[in-house]
Amino acid sequence: MPFYSTEEAAKILHIAPEVLTRKCRNGEITFKRSGRKYLFSDADINNYISSGGVGEI
Repeated sequence: MPFYSTEEAAKILHIAPEVLTRKCRNGEITFKRSGRKYLFSDADINNYISSGGVGEI
């Protein structure tokens, strides 16, 4: 299962990476951590979009 970086996931969701990081901290989108990095699976991104988030795949 591939994982996307914050920058890659933000591009998919059509939002700034800083906004995506804030949504992670607020619990608005699920993610995995690798050290200090946020990582996002296809399921994380699709769940966020399905729950009324922004963007499209």
